[in-house]
Amino acid sequence: MRTVRMAVMAGVMVAAAGAHAANFDLKVQTANGQSSITVPVNSTLKYRLLATVDQTPPLSASDGLALWSCDLTLEGSPTVTLPPANCPSQGAAVGSFDAPRGVANPKLTSTDPNCLSDYGGTRDQSGAVNKLVQLGGAQNTIRNVGSTDAPYPSATTIVTNFAVVDGTINTPQIVAVGTITFGSAGTYTLTASNVLANVIRDGEAGTVFYKTERVANVSTTSLSITVSSSATQTTIVSANPPLAIDNP
Repeated sequence: MRTVRMAVMAGVMVAAAGAHAANFDLKVQTANGQSSITVPVNSTLKYRLLATVDQTPPLSASDGLALWSCDLTLEGSPTVTLPPANCPSQGAAVGSFDAPRGVANPKLTSTDPNCLSDYGGTRDQSGAVNKLVQLGGAQNTIRNVGSTDAPYPSATTIVTNFAVVDGTINTPQIVAVGTITFGSAGTYTLTASNVLANVIRDGEAGTVFYKTERVANVSTTSLSITVSSSATQTTIVSANPPLAIDNP
């Protein structure tokens, strides 16, 4: 069943966006940044989600991403299973969006013993194997101190300027990575939808909590995948960077 914690968190933290509030862009790409690729049958493709908070003037400044979420669907025939994306390393900045430092949906789908949540996506009520809902999470902008009743989020600090691009700062961030295995030929599109993003208001000191606001606009780019029996292994992931959510 689809959980609602992310929606509740968004409702708690969101404030009305101004006319020139920041924009949020989410690109679905191969691990080395391509938006289309041809891969051989019986191969495993690494993908990533790249997030950008665009606040280039005249867009309003912010202190970076506070919350993000999206659904992810692999469309094509024959149907291919889309496993949950990886949970982030807690040592990485993006770990601030996942339990225990941040908060994400409770663990229902992930089978990774290192994951405390379903940051990498949850199956919805239909149980469709090619779809994940509510990937992502939120930073501890509510300054929860952690307790028996509410152990997450528990971070004592937040990550500022996360994913910001403003003409001076240029830090798009990988917010999720995963793998897909293709067993037969076909054409597929990996698409993010129902994208939600909040940013921390500019200059927030975190007195009581960090005020946030929703972004003004959301844009997405899908990943096109062709699986061909004539493709060679060198066209896929052998030259890609290691599978890791940690950013340099």
